[in-house]
Amino acid sequence: MAARGGADLTSNSRLRTAVEAARAANMSKDTIDRAIDRGSGATGDVTLDEVVYEIYGPGGAALVVEAVTDNHNRTATAIKQILNKHNARLAGSNSVRWQFESKGVVQLPLPSESVRESLELELIEAGAEDIKDSDGQMIIYTAPASLELVKKLLTAKNLTPDYAAVELVASNPITVDEAASKSLNNLVEDLDLSDDVNSVYTNEA
Repeated sequence: MAARGGADLTSNSRLRTAVEAARAANMSKDTIDRAIDRGSGATGDVTLDEVVYEIYGPGGAALVVEAVTDNHNRTATAIKQILNKHNARLAGSNSVRWQFESKGVVQLPLPSESVRESLELELIEAGAEDIKDSDGQMIIYTAPASLELVKKLLTAKNLTPDYAAVELVASNPITVDEAASKSLNNLVEDLDLSDDVNSVYTNEA
């Protein structure tokens, strides 16, 4: 899908980010090249479309599912079957999406205290809007347009992110009870296993 904006990694930052993520996941060069050729139309294959599903989940949680499909009916049927299994339901357009913001998200191993203070200041200058710690990781949130600047800064300092992408982040995360949280996790797992699903976001804290 990123290659629809052009197959040149230099001018297509979305594609460059996708390729970096694929390489980090040990995807082969041949597989990456085939995906780029297909997405850019070089192979003349079937047309792929992006589709978004907004969902009300367990405990009142909100979910946004991004899928890529060459058959809308097939994908919609598969999503509905998963939702029925977990007592979730589709929401109307923008009933859920408004609760999320597009953010650049970067994760890297937590640097030493001697490095951290100056690094945080430079990250803020590069466009970081928020910096948090979680499970030994530094998580950096940026505006989508600032993601590349933050990545370049880290590269210049020989710091390699474990993850860097634009994703949806809940504006006001909510807490659900233990049973609802377990049901929500099961729902997310089944959605992730669906062949056409690309990303699943929830507003659970």
